[in-house]
Amino acid sequence: MSSRMPGYYVERPVESMQHMLRTLAQLDRRLQPVIADGVFGNNTVAAVMAFQRVYGLPITGQMDRKSWERMVLVYEKVRADQRPAEPLILYLNPGQEIVAGETNQYVSLIQVVLRTLSWAYGGVNPVGVTGVMDGPTVAAVRNFQRSSGLRDTGNVDKETWRYLARHYTMAAGNGKNRS
Repeated sequence: MSSRMPGYYVERPVESMQHMLRTLAQLDRRLQPVIADGVFGNNTVAAVMAFQRVYGLPITGQMDRKSWERMVLVYEKVRADQRPAEPLILYLNPGQEIVAGETNQYVSLIQVVLRTLSWAYGGVNPVGVTGVMDGPTVAAVRNFQRSSGLRDTGNVDKETWRYLARHYTMAAGNGKNRS
């Protein structure tokens, strides 16, 4: 059983199985939802049979080892697909700032974030993605810092990056164009 399974399912294999089957049924209409009540009754047998049918396993209604392993594998894939993407973190040393004239990979990320904010919000000037902390980028950072109540240095420190990242997440949403 997965370590990501809720703790209250430990040593409760029927409820664990029912939880996984229910989760999978929410995403695949060919599967039958079941309530995680710990009772291996008729509804659970039907849900197991539906799972076995969909995944090309012998249709017995019993949760044998092969069915269990397939169910866990499918469930883990679904769980991985449902988790948010890893956050993008700038690793700056204590006191480190990205300053005017600096050239590195982080500057390109900052510029992409600023461009996204300019598309989503008014008041943020769009900048080119050059990888150089040039005049327009510094000005856009200062403008963003002022509007966010931060010290308007034009430099990107950890606090400014956290604000940029938070606003980027709100502005970009799920990445789809908004109409």
